[in-house]
Order: sequence, then structure tokens, then C-alpha cells
Amino acid sequence: MKVQEGLWQLTPLEDGRVRVTYRASLQPKFPTPRFLLRRAVRTDTPKLMKALKRVTEDLKNKTKTDPFEGNSLQ
Repeated sequence: MKVQEGLWQLTPLEDGRVRVTYRASLQPKFPTPRFLLRRAVRTDTPKLMKALKRVTEDLKNKTKTDPFEGNSLQ
């Protein structure tokens, strides 16, 4: 890619969820039909969002656990 820029915006919602807004700007190094770029974005974006959700849920679960669990002092 000649240009590949993205911006993530995370907005907390009242119910504890987070709205994720992602904007991207792409410009290939060579002429590429727009439909191919759109297809790639439509395919990759849901995968990206699922990965982001998985990571955030893992982090959320780690913060809920007791950091001293399994570290008993004898």
C-alpha cells in the first residue's frame, strides 16, 4: 500500500459497553479496481472486530480475577 492509515475511536456507553469506530484510508501502490478494495475491507473488518472483541473480553476477565489467587502464603 502506498497509503494505509487508520483511526480507532472508543466511546464508552452508559450500559458498560464500548462503541468502536474505525476509519481507514487506503491507496494501493498500483491501480486496483475499487470493488476489489471494498471486498477486502468487507472481508477483513469483521475478522478484525472479532479479534478486538476477543482481546478486550480476555482483558476484562483477567481484571475480574483475584491477583493473589493461587499465591497463598504459608
